[in-house]
Amino acid sequence: MRKPRDGEADVANIKAAIASLSGKTLIAPERTVVMGFSDGASYALSVGMAYPKLFRTIVAFSPGYAFAPWNLDTTQRIFISHGRRHPILPADNTRRMVEGLERAGFEPEVHWFNGGHEIDPQLKKAAFDFALAP
Repeated sequence: MRKPRDGEADVANIKAAIASLSGKTLIAPERTVVMGFSDGASYALSVGMAYPKLFRTIVAFSPGYAFAPWNLDTTQRIFISHGRRHPILPADNTRRMVEGLERAGFEPEVHWFNGGHEIDPQLKKAAFDFALAP
């Protein structure tokens, strides 16, 4: 998979949904969040980093990969949680991904838990608190 592009259906649909919602209610662009679990977390990281003006915060529960654009906005806020005993997406892959994000200049908030392919309930609360923080 490569970095999502502006004309692709998913990105176009996301932008259209945000535009539609923005036409109905006030949305603070600096408070938009993209969030996902497993492959959805990988996609959230990829889309979030590709569109930093659209998503200021990224929450990824058990991501397996991420494709970053050439121009990074390292001021984006990133929350990652991952199970140490994840049977599908090894924790070592996520550790390397986190190291790459840090080398690029991001300061991700990373939480490990002793589970597998799941969202830890305590970390779900922590992630929502992170996402909703000013």
